Amino acid sequence: MDDARPSWSTVGPHDRPRGEGRPGDAPAGAPEPGDERPHPPLTVPHWEESWSFQFTAAAGHLAGAVALRLRPAERRAWWWTHVVGPDRALVAVREHDLALPRHPGLELRGSGLWAELTCEIPLDHWSVGLEAFGLAFDDPARALGDERGDPVAVGLDLGWEGTGPCRSRGGGPAYAQPCEVHGQVLVGSERHDVDGLGTRAHRWGRRHWWRESGAAVAGVLDDGTWLDTRLGVDAAPSLTVEVAGASVLGADLEVPGLGLLGVEPLAQAPVAIPGGPFDARAELLRAWCRLLDPATRAPRGWAWLTDLRHR
Repeated sequence: MDDARPSWSTVGPHDRPRGEGRPGDAPAGAPEPGDERPHPPLTVPHWEESWSFQFTAAAGHLAGAVALRLRPAERRAWWWTHVVGPDRALVAVREHDLALPRHPGLELRGSGLWAELTCEIPLDHWSVGLEAFGLAFDDPARALGDERGDPVAVGLDLGWEGTGPCRSRGGGPAYAQPCEVHGQVLVGSERHDVDGLGTRAHRWGRRHWWRESGAAVAGVLDDGTWLDTRLGVDAAPSLTVEVAGASVLGADLEVPGLGLLGVEPLAQAPVAIPGGPFDARAELLRAWCRLLDPATRAPRGWAWLTDLRHR
């Protein structure tokens, strides 16, 4: 999905060694602590710095995704939060016109929204706080259409603690890390304790949402193997999110380094990305899925699958 077409790698079982690298460069090994901070912004078109987080509760009743994207050339920030679960309405907070946070902090304030990302321990522990009003969609297709949903209060008090090293993604300044996730999620009057697994990623550089396309998978298997992989062109059709039908085509998935994994789609969280040149529009189609043994169909883990398209 990057202009440089990075070749993301499947990362194996968790380990703890740290690699070496140069601050600000996302080196070939693990990044250094300074890479966690916001980087000097470039005001060239489509330059973006992003921090993204995903989680699945151990009980499998709730999952979510969070992203902060700084767009300095446009003098604005984007914030996405999505909460999903089996037989639950999609709950979304999507704001694309927030003021940039005051450097070097990552605190956002807007109409009906307060959010903050905090690096508690570089390369190891981040916390996410949110108090906002979002929308609940019984039909996820609404999130790509008129975005008419039921207003609902959304709160996050979550921590991502690394269970393995940060690993660079090839082809540009970016890295990802497997994590344990703990804390609370509030949706309306509901309060959910979260004790589960997830991933986080940090990326900076040019990101032209309205020209890029491609599919990817990020998740954790029950044996501790974690995935952060771009999928080949041949794999993309199996990830097609049929938003109008609220389903995902769940064919087996060929993951580099692991072979086949079965996919059981559980919920959707698509994101509309308007505002491109000449009113171009991108759509980030996302599905929260259970990963299965392709032969026995026994559960093997959880993942978020994404497919970026543009119109």
